[in-house]
Amino acid sequence: MKPSVSETGTVVRTKDGLALVTIGDVKTCKGCGMAAMGLCRPGGSGEPFWADNRAGAKEGDRVRFAIEGKARKKGFFFMFGLPLLGFLAGSIAGHWLSAVADLAHLDIICGAAALLASVLWGISQIKKLEKKERLYITEIVSETQVFHVPETGAEAADYLSAFGK
Repeated sequence: MKPSVSETGTVVRTKDGLALVTIGDVKTCKGCGMAAMGLCRPGGSGEPFWADNRAGAKEGDRVRFAIEGKARKKGFFFMFGLPLLGFLAGSIAGHWLSAVADLAHLDIICGAAALLASVLWGISQIKKLEKKERLYITEIVSETQVFHVPETGAEAADYLSAFGK
């Protein structure tokens, strides 16, 4: 989910203030940074996921959903900001240690080690964030509509049955 765009899905089931939502177009998830980070749980797989039903959606409703801005910012920090800061801090510490210990290339080794450590720690924090935070339904785009189809004659039934094959 891009920060300025919220996505849409269909409510499959509701239970205790939650709604099970499916996303019709999985391609949307695969190109999204939020799904890649794991913040919205489907991860681009098209799996249904539970969302807070703040809008009171019912089964079959087409809904728009989003993630809290605070959770989004934390996720971006853990995936992008933390590794950058870790790399810089490790490189600076390695440069200083290299001068003190008179060892060459210690800044590169420390920078790479700090980058790896910060990425791994960031991933663990994203997993914790994923367990705490949940997507929520912002609005109902279209409600379920039941259409009455009038009785049809034999000719219309034959015509329509061709589409069922």
